[in-house]
Amino acid sequence: MWRSVIILSALFSLINTAYSQHTCTVPNMWVNGNFEDTTMACYRFNPANKYANKNAPWLGYTVFRWQPLTTVQPSYLNEATKDHTKGTNQGYYLYLDPRAQSGYKYQFSQSFKVKKSTWYNFSMWYCSMNKPGNPGATIRLTVNNTVVASDVTIANNNDVWTQIKGSWFSGFDTTAIAAMETLGAQVHGHDFAIDDIIFGTGSLIADAGPDLAVCDLNSVQLSGNTAAQLGSLCRNFSYEWQPAANISGNNKTLSVTLKSPATPGDYFLTVTDLNGNMCIDAMKLSSNKPPAPTDFRDTSICEGQQLEILIPGGLPPFTWEDGSTVNPRTLTQSGLYFIQFSNPCGIARDSILLTIDSLPEPDLGPDTTICNNSSFTASVKPVYSNIQWDNGSNSITRTVNSNAKIWVKVWNKCTSYNDTLSVRYLSLPKNLVGNDTTFCDSVIYKATLPSQWPGAKWWDGDTSSPRLLKDTGTFRVSYRNYCGVLNDSIRLVLSRIPPINIGPDTSICMNGNFSISAPSGFQYIWNTGSVSSSIPISSPGIYSVLISNTDNCTASDTVQITSKSNLSKIFMPNAFTPDDNALNDRYPFNQFPQNVEFRIYNRFGQKVFQSNGKNTWDGIYQSQPAQEGIYAWILIYMDCSGFRKVESGNFTLLR
Repeated sequence: MWRSVIILSALFSLINTAYSQHTCTVPNMWVNGNFEDTTMACYRFNPANKYANKNAPWLGYTVFRWQPLTTVQPSYLNEATKDHTKGTNQGYYLYLDPRAQSGYKYQFSQSFKVKKSTWYNFSMWYCSMNKPGNPGATIRLTVNNTVVASDVTIANNNDVWTQIKGSWFSGFDTTAIAAMETLGAQVHGHDFAIDDIIFGTGSLIADAGPDLAVCDLNSVQLSGNTAAQLGSLCRNFSYEWQPAANISGNNKTLSVTLKSPATPGDYFLTVTDLNGNMCIDAMKLSSNKPPAPTDFRDTSICEGQQLEILIPGGLPPFTWEDGSTVNPRTLTQSGLYFIQFSNPCGIARDSILLTIDSLPEPDLGPDTTICNNSSFTASVKPVYSNIQWDNGSNSITRTVNSNAKIWVKVWNKCTSYNDTLSVRYLSLPKNLVGNDTTFCDSVIYKATLPSQWPGAKWWDGDTSSPRLLKDTGTFRVSYRNYCGVLNDSIRLVLSRIPPINIGPDTSICMNGNFSISAPSGFQYIWNTGSVSSSIPISSPGIYSVLISNTDNCTASDTVQITSKSNLSKIFMPNAFTPDDNALNDRYPFNQFPQNVEFRIYNRFGQKVFQSNGKNTWDGIYQSQPAQEGIYAWILIYMDCSGFRKVESGNFTLLR
């Protein structure tokens, strides 16, 4: 079964949270191994060295004798001029003048707490302080009486510092005495100095204590932890808390009191040993409040499902409204549930309202058809929290004004449903068969009904499309649909112009008294540019006119006008050669400029050619080439004065 799980996050910080101390690398556990601390309060010497002057001044490179003498004899000593730590004559080192007296071991040592099964390093630097010729001392390093380095006899070479070192394994020991011994000491000689003694694993621990979350910021103390410190039995540390501005009084003690009210944030404890090694640890102070479980929110589940509420471990103690502490708690019924948390700072209560989330399917209804003069609105019931239409709208309604296929989606966290609806918009067409049409020659019209309006009928019930109409008249068509009935018609008209005649071709005397006219009642365009119904003729040429009526139907005619002249001046040659060479093949050579009567006779008086127009003879008679010889011609025409003229002559046909 599907389950919903709520996990509450941690609502408050514990009073003492887990923490870890901070361990820093430290090269030395030996207190004042560089002898820069002049108090010497923590040194331990061989008990036989009972006359050691522990209060001698510790200044510059002053000589110190740790021996059973009551006086110092500087005239017997050779001093090292440089301290090993600083490399100058301003540092400090320890001068030793061992003496050979019965029962004295001349041992220089410190004691430490140590860890079991741990390696420790032990080393020091030495320098001869002998006069020339005096023997050098032999020294040995031991830990718990175990020799950790080879014995060294110090060479007589003042100002040369040399290191002796070794390692020691603690095993089951928890304390250690690290010591330097002198072997075979004599009354004279064996003087030497030591500096920079090192013993330890190389670690220093700072522990600022655990992070704190407090209910009351008016009284807060911070306490460092010293239990984990390693070092000398008399090892001293200095402490410093930061930020000092938030601390009341001295901030350089292991435990401090914060100013009231305390400032939440990070606090740092710095631990410094006598050698100046520092280690820093941090802790966080926060203000604790009564628990406030804000993650408990009203929710819903799907039918047949259940809700499991898991309270994480580490939260304050809690109880449900029924007094139980069951965890996790499984809910299957709708209702209001309560929970109460408590911690040292107070009590918090919260509740959750659980509802069963059901989702009915939407229904937009059947597909529909709408006329163009109306609109359609689809809707869903106002029971859905999540709605989305195809146009991105989240409303419960969707208005449609054109053909569309719309959809709606509703959903909740359990499921989702979709529904679709097709909306078809209808209208009556504005026309079916086009505009009235006028024809100029003959009526032939191809009538096509729009394919998007199927079912249109002609006046005779025919539904064919296209349909060829060849008569004049008015032709009706009708169409019916959901939105009404449309009746349409087309009128076909014949507006033919009859053939026109502006006269025959003619020859005239060019005296300015002749004109050409077209039929009246039309619009005109002459080839001369004139738009009048008639034009005057002042020169020979071809004249044409295009006439049109109000229906833009047109008709045209053309006439050739020639000029009458004195044909007696026309050149009539006395011979011609009709041999089809395109030279002198007709008689006379050019056409007459106007219509004339022209006849040709052979020598037998037979007429071989006659023309009543402008044509000339091509030398053919009875479909055969005429014979060579002499021919006579007669030319009859009207001159520009209106008189009939007759001229004659002869010519020779040559081949």
